Amino acid sequence: MVSYGQTRHVFVYDWEEPDATKCFAPLAHQPYSLFFDGNRPGHPLSRYSYLCWHPFETIESKDGRVTVSNMENHFTYAADVFQVVRERLSLWAEQIKSPKSFPFFHGGAAGFFGYDLARGIEKLPSNKTSSSPDLCIGLYNKVLVFDHHKNTASLMIHAVNEDEAQSHKKNLESWIKSHKEKPNINTSDIDWHTDVSDDYFLKNIQKVINYIYAGDIFQANLSRRFSTTRPKNFDPYHHYLCLRLCNPAPFSAYMNFGGMILSSSSPERFLKIRDRVVETRPIKGTLSDS
Repeated sequence: MVSYGQTRHVFVYDWEEPDATKCFAPLAHQPYSLFFDGNRPGHPLSRYSYLCWHPFETIESKDGRVTVSNMENHFTYAADVFQVVRERLSLWAEQIKSPKSFPFFHGGAAGFFGYDLARGIEKLPSNKTSSSPDLCIGLYNKVLVFDHHKNTASLMIHAVNEDEAQSHKKNLESWIKSHKEKPNINTSDIDWHTDVSDDYFLKNIQKVINYIYAGDIFQANLSRRFSTTRPKNFDPYHHYLCLRLCNPAPFSAYMNFGGMILSSSSPERFLKIRDRVVETRPIKGTLSDS
Protein backbone atom coordinates (compact mmCIF):
# COMPACT_ATOMS: atom_id res chain seq x y z
CA MET A 1 0.00 0.00 0.00
CA VAL A 2 1.19 3.52 -0.65
CA SER A 3 2.83 5.29 2.25
CA TYR A 4 0.95 7.77 4.39
CA GLY A 5 2.01 11.37 4.68
CA GLN A 6 2.06 12.06 0.96
CA THR A 7 1.68 15.52 -0.50
CA ARG A 8 0.66 16.66 -3.95
CA HIS A 9 3.34 17.88 -6.35
CA VAL A 10 2.21 19.63 -9.53
CA PHE A 11 4.43 20.17 -12.58
CA VAL A 12 3.01 22.32 -15.38
CA TYR A 13 4.48 21.70 -18.84
CA ASP A 14 5.06 24.54 -21.24
CA TRP A 15 4.27 22.60 -24.42
CA GLU A 16 3.19 24.59 -27.45
CA GLU A 17 0.72 21.90 -28.55
CA PRO A 18 0.50 19.12 -25.94
CA ASP A 19 -0.52 15.83 -27.59
CA ALA A 20 -2.08 13.33 -25.18
CA THR A 21 -2.05 10.46 -27.71
CA LYS A 22 1.72 10.70 -28.22
CA CYS A 23 2.41 11.00 -24.50
CA PHE A 24 0.33 7.90 -23.80
CA ALA A 25 1.91 5.82 -26.60
CA PRO A 26 4.92 4.60 -24.53
CA LEU A 27 2.56 3.70 -21.66
CA ALA A 28 -0.14 1.97 -23.71
CA HIS A 29 1.42 -1.52 -23.50
CA GLN A 30 1.72 -1.44 -19.71
CA PRO A 31 -0.94 -3.27 -17.66
CA TYR A 32 -3.30 -0.87 -15.91
CA SER A 33 -2.36 2.08 -18.11
CA LEU A 34 -5.50 4.17 -18.68
CA PHE A 35 -6.21 6.95 -21.15
CA PHE A 36 -9.43 8.91 -20.59
CA ASP A 37 -9.57 10.86 -23.82
CA GLY A 38 -11.60 14.05 -24.24
CA ASN A 39 -11.52 13.65 -28.00
CA ARG A 40 -14.11 16.04 -29.40
CA PRO A 41 -12.58 19.44 -30.22
CA GLY A 42 -14.93 22.30 -29.43
CA HIS A 43 -17.33 20.18 -27.38
CA PRO A 44 -18.17 21.92 -24.06
CA LEU A 45 -17.75 18.69 -22.07
CA SER A 46 -14.53 17.66 -23.79
CA ARG A 47 -12.13 19.77 -21.78
CA TYR A 48 -9.83 17.28 -20.04
CA SER A 49 -7.88 14.14 -20.90
CA TYR A 50 -6.25 12.00 -18.22
CA LEU A 51 -3.30 9.58 -18.41
CA CYS A 52 -2.86 7.10 -15.54
CA TRP A 53 -0.17 4.43 -15.20
CA HIS A 54 1.61 2.26 -12.60
CA PRO A 55 -1.11 2.09 -9.92
CA PHE A 56 0.17 1.43 -6.43
CA GLU A 57 -2.67 -1.06 -5.91
CA THR A 58 -5.17 -2.94 -8.09
CA ILE A 59 -8.58 -4.39 -7.23
CA GLU A 60 -10.29 -7.00 -9.41
CA SER A 61 -13.58 -8.83 -8.92
CA LYS A 62 -15.21 -11.86 -10.51
CA ASP A 63 -18.35 -13.67 -9.32
CA GLY A 64 -18.17 -12.23 -5.82
CA ARG A 65 -14.44 -12.94 -5.32
CA VAL A 66 -12.20 -9.89 -4.89
CA THR A 67 -8.45 -9.81 -5.54
CA VAL A 68 -6.33 -7.00 -4.09
CA SER A 69 -2.72 -6.67 -5.27
CA ASN A 70 0.06 -4.26 -4.35
CA MET A 71 3.84 -4.41 -3.88
CA GLU A 72 3.48 -6.12 -0.50
CA ASN A 73 0.47 -8.42 -0.85
CA HIS A 74 -1.74 -10.37 -3.23
CA PHE A 75 -4.87 -11.90 -1.72
CA THR A 76 -8.30 -13.08 -2.88
CA TYR A 77 -11.44 -13.36 -0.76
CA ALA A 78 -15.25 -13.18 -0.93
CA ALA A 79 -16.47 -9.65 -0.27
CA ASP A 80 -18.62 -6.74 -1.39
CA VAL A 81 -16.30 -5.20 -3.97
CA PHE A 82 -17.87 -1.73 -3.60
CA GLN A 83 -17.02 -1.78 0.09
CA VAL A 84 -13.50 -3.03 -0.65
CA VAL A 85 -12.85 -0.18 -3.09
CA ARG A 86 -14.24 2.32 -0.59
CA GLU A 87 -12.07 1.01 2.24
CA ARG A 88 -8.85 0.71 0.23
CA LEU A 89 -9.25 4.17 -1.26
CA SER A 90 -10.05 5.75 2.11
CA LEU A 91 -6.65 4.59 3.45
CA TRP A 92 -5.04 7.03 1.05
CA ALA A 93 -7.45 9.51 -0.46
CA GLU A 94 -9.05 10.96 2.67
CA GLN A 95 -5.88 12.89 3.42
CA ILE A 96 -5.85 14.49 -0.05
CA LYS A 97 -8.16 17.47 -0.48
CA SER A 98 -8.70 18.85 -3.97
CA PRO A 99 -8.97 22.61 -4.57
CA LYS A 100 -11.89 23.57 -6.80
CA SER A 101 -9.42 25.07 -9.26
CA PHE A 102 -8.02 21.57 -9.95
CA PRO A 103 -9.28 19.23 -12.67
CA PHE A 104 -11.94 16.77 -11.56
CA PHE A 105 -9.49 13.86 -11.29
CA HIS A 106 -5.96 14.18 -9.99
CA GLY A 107 -5.41 10.73 -8.48
CA GLY A 108 -7.39 7.95 -6.82
CA ALA A 109 -9.51 5.07 -8.14
CA ALA A 110 -10.06 4.60 -11.86
CA GLY A 111 -11.01 1.65 -14.02
CA PHE A 112 -13.78 -0.55 -15.35
CA PHE A 113 -17.16 -1.59 -13.91
CA GLY A 114 -18.74 -4.41 -15.94
CA TYR A 115 -22.43 -5.09 -16.53
CA ASP A 116 -22.22 -8.41 -14.64
CA LEU A 117 -21.31 -6.51 -11.48
CA ALA A 118 -25.03 -5.81 -11.16
CA ARG A 119 -25.57 -9.47 -10.23
CA GLY A 120 -24.03 -8.72 -6.86
CA ILE A 121 -26.73 -6.11 -6.27
CA GLU A 122 -29.84 -7.54 -7.92
CA LYS A 123 -31.23 -11.02 -8.59
CA LEU A 124 -30.82 -11.51 -12.33
CA PRO A 125 -30.98 -14.53 -14.66
CA SER A 126 -27.70 -16.45 -14.80
CA ASN A 127 -27.12 -16.11 -18.53
CA LYS A 128 -23.69 -14.54 -18.41
CA THR A 129 -21.63 -14.83 -21.56
CA SER A 130 -18.53 -12.85 -20.59
CA SER A 131 -15.38 -14.35 -19.12
CA SER A 132 -13.99 -10.89 -18.40
CA PRO A 133 -13.61 -9.59 -14.82
CA ASP A 134 -16.64 -7.86 -13.35
CA LEU A 135 -14.46 -5.01 -12.13
CA CYS A 136 -10.89 -3.77 -12.61
CA ILE A 137 -9.76 -0.78 -10.55
CA GLY A 138 -6.34 0.80 -10.10
CA LEU A 139 -5.42 3.25 -7.35
CA TYR A 140 -3.23 5.93 -8.90
CA ASN A 141 -0.95 8.53 -7.34
CA LYS A 142 0.31 9.86 -10.70
CA VAL A 143 -1.89 11.53 -13.34
CA LEU A 144 -0.96 13.56 -16.41
CA VAL A 145 -3.83 15.96 -17.10
CA PHE A 146 -4.43 17.78 -20.40
CA ASP A 147 -6.61 20.88 -20.37
CA HIS A 148 -7.80 21.26 -23.98
CA HIS A 149 -9.39 24.64 -23.33
CA LYS A 150 -6.15 26.17 -22.03
CA ASN A 151 -3.92 23.96 -24.21
CA THR A 152 -1.78 22.99 -21.20
CA ALA A 153 -0.56 19.79 -19.55
CA SER A 154 0.03 19.24 -15.84
CA LEU A 155 1.61 16.29 -14.08
CA MET A 156 0.10 15.62 -10.65
CA ILE A 157 2.08 13.35 -8.35
CA HIS A 158 1.31 12.35 -4.77
CA ALA A 159 4.64 11.51 -3.15
CA VAL A 160 6.30 11.40 0.26
CA ASN A 161 8.81 14.10 -0.68
CA GLU A 162 10.13 16.20 -3.55
CA ASP A 163 12.85 13.68 -4.47
CA GLU A 164 10.30 10.91 -4.99
CA ALA A 165 8.09 13.20 -7.06
CA GLN A 166 11.03 14.26 -9.23
CA SER A 167 11.94 10.60 -9.79
CA HIS A 168 8.44 9.81 -11.10
CA LYS A 169 8.56 12.92 -13.28
CA LYS A 170 11.93 12.01 -14.83
CA ASN A 171 10.77 8.45 -15.55
CA LEU A 172 7.72 9.68 -17.44
CA GLU A 173 9.70 12.25 -19.40
CA SER A 174 12.30 9.63 -20.31
CA TRP A 175 9.61 7.24 -21.65
CA ILE A 176 8.01 9.98 -23.73
CA LYS A 177 11.34 11.23 -25.11
CA SER A 178 12.68 7.77 -26.03
CA HIS A 179 9.46 6.49 -27.62
CA LYS A 180 9.58 5.93 -31.36
CA GLU A 181 6.53 5.96 -33.57
CA LYS A 182 5.48 2.54 -34.88
CA PRO A 183 4.53 2.09 -38.52
CA ASN A 184 0.82 2.28 -39.25
CA ILE A 185 -0.98 -1.05 -39.28
CA ASN A 186 -3.85 -1.69 -41.66
CA THR A 187 -6.96 -2.41 -39.59
CA SER A 188 -9.33 -2.70 -42.57
CA ASP A 189 -8.51 -6.40 -43.00
CA ILE A 190 -10.04 -7.37 -39.66
CA ASP A 191 -12.92 -9.77 -40.30
CA TRP A 192 -15.62 -9.11 -37.70
CA HIS A 193 -18.44 -11.61 -37.29
CA THR A 194 -21.46 -12.10 -35.02
CA ASP A 195 -23.79 -14.95 -34.09
CA VAL A 196 -26.80 -12.62 -34.40
CA SER A 197 -27.93 -12.01 -38.00
CA ASP A 198 -29.11 -8.64 -39.26
CA ASP A 199 -32.62 -10.00 -39.82
CA TYR A 200 -32.89 -11.36 -36.28
CA PHE A 201 -31.54 -8.11 -34.83
CA LEU A 202 -34.05 -6.03 -36.84
CA LYS A 203 -36.89 -8.26 -35.62
CA ASN A 204 -35.81 -7.56 -32.03
CA ILE A 205 -35.86 -3.84 -32.75
CA GLN A 206 -39.44 -4.17 -33.99
CA LYS A 207 -40.36 -6.04 -30.80
CA VAL A 208 -39.02 -3.16 -28.73
CA ILE A 209 -41.04 -0.68 -30.79
CA ASN A 210 -44.16 -2.78 -30.24
CA TYR A 211 -43.54 -2.94 -26.49
CA ILE A 212 -43.18 0.85 -26.37
CA TYR A 213 -46.45 1.40 -28.25
CA ALA A 214 -48.14 -1.06 -25.90
CA GLY A 215 -46.92 0.93 -22.90
CA ASP A 216 -44.96 -2.00 -21.44
CA ILE A 217 -41.58 -0.26 -21.61
CA PHE A 218 -40.27 3.20 -22.48
CA GLN A 219 -36.69 2.31 -23.37
CA ALA A 220 -34.51 -0.68 -24.24
CA ASN A 221 -30.84 -1.02 -25.04
CA LEU A 222 -30.26 -3.64 -27.74
CA SER A 223 -26.78 -4.78 -28.60
CA ARG A 224 -24.97 -7.69 -30.18
CA ARG A 225 -21.46 -9.01 -29.78
CA PHE A 226 -18.96 -8.93 -32.63
CA SER A 227 -15.73 -10.91 -32.48
CA THR A 228 -12.70 -11.63 -34.60
CA THR A 229 -9.36 -13.38 -34.59
CA ARG A 230 -6.66 -10.88 -33.79
CA PRO A 231 -4.40 -10.41 -36.81
CA LYS A 232 -0.67 -11.01 -36.55
CA ASN A 233 1.26 -7.97 -35.28
CA PHE A 234 -2.01 -6.33 -34.28
CA ASP A 235 -1.46 -3.16 -32.23
CA PRO A 236 -4.48 -2.47 -29.96
CA TYR A 237 -3.47 1.12 -29.31
CA HIS A 238 -3.12 1.89 -33.01
CA HIS A 239 -6.56 0.36 -33.50
CA TYR A 240 -7.88 2.75 -30.85
CA LEU A 241 -6.27 5.71 -32.63
CA CYS A 242 -8.15 4.70 -35.78
CA LEU A 243 -11.38 4.51 -33.75
CA ARG A 244 -10.95 7.98 -32.26
CA LEU A 245 -10.17 9.37 -35.70
CA CYS A 246 -13.29 8.03 -37.42
CA ASN A 247 -15.59 8.66 -34.42
CA PRO A 248 -14.39 11.56 -32.22
CA ALA A 249 -16.23 11.59 -28.89
CA PRO A 250 -15.88 13.62 -25.68
CA PHE A 251 -15.72 10.48 -23.47
CA SER A 252 -13.34 8.18 -25.32
CA ALA A 253 -11.06 5.79 -23.47
CA TYR A 254 -8.30 3.22 -23.89
CA MET A 255 -7.79 0.95 -20.88
CA ASN A 256 -5.17 -1.79 -20.71
CA PHE A 257 -5.82 -4.28 -17.89
CA GLY A 258 -3.25 -6.83 -19.01
CA GLY A 259 -5.48 -9.74 -19.99
CA MET A 260 -8.18 -7.38 -21.28
CA ILE A 261 -7.99 -4.15 -23.28
CA LEU A 262 -10.96 -1.82 -23.69
CA SER A 263 -11.34 0.77 -26.44
CA SER A 264 -14.32 3.07 -26.17
CA SER A 265 -15.68 6.06 -28.07
CA SER A 266 -18.71 7.40 -26.26
CA PRO A 267 -20.67 10.65 -26.68
CA GLU A 268 -22.31 10.19 -23.29
CA ARG A 269 -21.22 10.70 -19.68
CA PHE A 270 -23.57 8.69 -17.50
CA LEU A 271 -22.97 10.38 -14.14
CA LYS A 272 -20.94 13.22 -12.73
CA ILE A 273 -20.68 13.86 -8.98
CA ARG A 274 -19.18 17.09 -7.70
CA ASP A 275 -19.66 18.55 -4.20
CA ARG A 276 -22.42 15.99 -3.49
CA VAL A 277 -24.35 17.12 -6.59
CA VAL A 278 -25.17 14.34 -9.07
CA GLU A 279 -25.57 15.25 -12.74
CA THR A 280 -26.72 12.86 -15.47
CA ARG A 281 -26.83 13.56 -19.21
CA PRO A 282 -28.54 10.57 -20.86
CA ILE A 283 -28.84 10.56 -24.64
CA LYS A 284 -31.01 7.55 -25.56
CA GLY A 285 -34.65 7.77 -24.61
CA THR A 286 -34.73 11.55 -24.22
CA LEU A 287 -36.37 14.45 -26.07
CA SER A 288 -35.58 18.13 -26.06
CA ASP A 289 -37.70 20.21 -23.68
CA SER A 290 -39.49 22.72 -25.90
